[in-house]
Amino acid sequence: MTPMHDMHCHLGFMDNGEDVAAEALDAGTLLFANAVTPAEWLDARERFSRFGNVAIGFGMHPWWVTGGSVAETVEDGGAKSQRERRREAQQRALELMQDAPEGGESEAQTQRNQVIELLDVHDPILIGEVGLDFGWNHISSRGEQLAMFDAIASWAAKRNGKLLSIHAVKASREAFGILEQSGALEACTCVFHWFTGPSDLLKQAVQAGCFFSCGPRMLATGKGREYVKAIPADRLLLETDAPPQQGMPYSYSELRAELEHVAADVAALKGIGILETIAHTSESILSPAIAR
Repeated sequence: MTPMHDMHCHLGFMDNGEDVAAEALDAGTLLFANAVTPAEWLDARERFSRFGNVAIGFGMHPWWVTGGSVAETVEDGGAKSQRERRREAQQRALELMQDAPEGGESEAQTQRNQVIELLDVHDPILIGEVGLDFGWNHISSRGEQLAMFDAIASWAAKRNGKLLSIHAVKASREAFGILEQSGALEACTCVFHWFTGPSDLLKQAVQAGCFFSCGPRMLATGKGREYVKAIPADRLLLETDAPPQQGMPYSYSELRAELEHVAADVAALKGIGILETIAHTSESILSPAIAR
């Protein structure tokens, strides 16, 4: 049976993540567990260090830049109109400008310095989840996000050989531009998690050697399915982005079911033989990081 590996999940979000990791190990499933903050990464390294199938990514998710949290910033749409969400985002941006210090180091600068200091000390090979999110709920921190992602990408480019799992919502061109200008695009392995950018940028990213992790939400849209058809077989990866919420119990059987659902959809779009190629690509990317 062709193995299936999860190339973007949040094992640290699961209350029983150790149980999930153990069952995944028994089943031969590799897990690329993305952290959303450096603190979560440090904790996850301790929690999952004994599992030879788990790779932990050093994370600085754009939602958490300048002190955000998933409870404050999760994209739920809700009953609010786009106009109401835009007005609230503009108000948050104005408040941030008014609160900025006249002199000295800002909160965002302090956070960036701390992130780069931790990267220097620990030199992780896996970086993720990082990137940009310019959706209405997050546009107020646009400048801080750009500066943070540029700092991380520049660090990774100088260190060479890193693997980045990249979040880019309504900011794919900006994210790709930073990867290109920083040198990370050439020096590192860049994986776009749930790519939603324009089709011309997809072609550009493919030509540049990027990989793409594909999950249930990507396959739920016509655009996402067309992108899966267009991405070369050896650049596709599977992901779950599980669990649905932070701090909830989960199970390997749920994760496996998500992977099987994604795999079946991808095979239907590109042919059953692609699953062996995806498994081989995942193993070649993650195994050196796990062995380190």
